[in-house]
Amino acid sequence: MKNCPAPQLDDFDLMVEDLAGELVPERRIAESVTPWKNALRKVVAGLALTILQINNANLDLLLPLIGMVLLLVGSRALRNANGAFRMLYHTAIVMAVLRGFLLVSAASCLWVAARTEVLSNVLGVIGLLLNLWLLIGFRTGLANAMEKAGAEPKTGWATAAVLWYLAVLVLSLTGIADVLVWLIIAVYVLIISALIVQAGKLDMAGYALEPSVSKLSDLAFGGLYVGIVALGIVICGLFFSRLPMQWQVRGDECINTQTARQAQQQLLELGVPEEIVNVLGEEDLSLLWGADRVLVQELPENASNDPSLRGLLITHVAVRVPQKNDHEKYKWRFIHYFVWPDKARFGGIETIKMDALYSVTNDQGQMIDNTASEISGRVLMDKDGIVYEAPYYGHSLNGDASEWGVDFRIDRTIFATKFSFPRTAENARGYLMYAALFNIDNITFCSRMDYWHTGGFLYPYADPSLQNQRIVPLGSYMTRSENTRFETSD
Repeated sequence: MKNCPAPQLDDFDLMVEDLAGELVPERRIAESVTPWKNALRKVVAGLALTILQINNANLDLLLPLIGMVLLLVGSRALRNANGAFRMLYHTAIVMAVLRGFLLVSAASCLWVAARTEVLSNVLGVIGLLLNLWLLIGFRTGLANAMEKAGAEPKTGWATAAVLWYLAVLVLSLTGIADVLVWLIIAVYVLIISALIVQAGKLDMAGYALEPSVSKLSDLAFGGLYVGIVALGIVICGLFFSRLPMQWQVRGDECINTQTARQAQQQLLELGVPEEIVNVLGEEDLSLLWGADRVLVQELPENASNDPSLRGLLITHVAVRVPQKNDHEKYKWRFIHYFVWPDKARFGGIETIKMDALYSVTNDQGQMIDNTASEISGRVLMDKDGIVYEAPYYGHSLNGDASEWGVDFRIDRTIFATKFSFPRTAENARGYLMYAALFNIDNITFCSRMDYWHTGGFLYPYADPSLQNQRIVPLGSYMTRSENTRFETSD
């Protein structure tokens, strides 16, 4: 029987042969690729995509999913090779469950409704520890396989992968990782390349892998995992994408105090649109009692045909209320009202971000320090002929942001609020109201209102008020910005 000729290494193997080192003695090599080589290279590729996350254009969701499938399929074939690879397979299953949960929950309002970062931080730490355990399990399993094959257990590159991961964790905690990001990626690519070559060279040791018996092929096994995740995303998107609003029926006699009723009449006489007066709550109306002047920002004529938000109407109102104290002559209160006059399509979470009073100037054009206060508001809708109202899910004051110019300082208040409407909501509407801390005559107030609307399925959900440009949501997602300018001079 003739001896098989020694194979010719491809260019890739020749390039990194010196890096990987001589792993096994000279042996005859099978002409065909063995199951061992395929499985081990899938594990290496899976580790590469799972551990190194790129937070841009949803790659932090897509690449780890692909890596998770490769890791599951590869480790499944190796699970009977030794105890370390069996541990690697079981860890991969746990990691797949955690990754699947994160992918599915990205279609729901879970993280918004929880209002806490504790769960997110805990899952993040668990994920980091599992990644480290996967690398350690891979290194140990590789050493055991090489020893069983009769080769010297050289696992330098697998050890380098563990040390690289620990170094990245330390650099991330110290804030240096962003500066060295390209160096970190280059070193990781080098390690993974060497590990891929090392996986192929184990075949030279004459190590024969007997694939684990399974009724499912690799394609079916990986497809089953992806299918379960996809089904979970669809279910969450359909049934768990709305915030739990506290809707209550708004009775006909919702305004009970005489002060609020008088305020309603005063606002109507001053020119505030009736539909806005009718949505104001009793407490807000009481704050407007005694108003003596109203400014209304007119809507563009084609606002109802705005294609970007399919008919969303926004009206801005400023109300001047005389004050009975020594340090304030007037107090201006600002109302930002929105309404969907037709039956709009609501798919999930609506978001409003206010950059309130970002510019305040006197009649000489000089900037004046000012912030917004006493923030309030609510949302309303009609359903089956009944009016419902609810408070916003929650607004968050992000503190007083400051910008510095050449000769002035601008103090302003930035806050965001979220809410959801049922799919069957009609005449959906709402408002935000806030006040200036101090006011005199002849002042110009400028504010900015950003409205984000989810018109259908959206994945993944990301808080648009944070303006995270790294996330590219898939689905119906529209935004509209409104700049208001009120000249208070007579």
